[in-house]
Amino acid sequence: MIIATEYGFKDLIGVDYSAKLCRVAKRNLRTCGVERFQIVTSDATRFDYPTVNTLAFFYHPFTEVVLETVLEKLRAATSERKLVLAYVGPGGDLMLGQAWLEQIYTIPGLRLFQKRQSPKSKTAA
Repeated sequence: MIIATEYGFKDLIGVDYSAKLCRVAKRNLRTCGVERFQIVTSDATRFDYPTVNTLAFFYHPFTEVVLETVLEKLRAATSERKLVLAYVGPGGDLMLGQAWLEQIYTIPGLRLFQKRQSPKSKTAA
């Protein structure tokens, strides 16, 4: 989230199941001078994702069952928006199996995915 502020992201939302990690994140953001952010202690499968263009960063996030649910919620929330996913950790192969996602970049330990464009949006571009 700290790096995202350097790239002009105006709405920063962090979601974590651990209240302790959320407190640490808030403290770190404030220490780094980040003022506009929201840290939510929540189960990621129950969080209401915003319906805006989204960059989601997953760092060793979930089991595959949870990841599938979170991905579906993100897909629905961004149905009319752009979505880029940065993924670090095990389980990234599950992302490769999502027909609606395409891998756009990879280095050891990090994979970037984006939502595939629908045929309708390709012709309109």
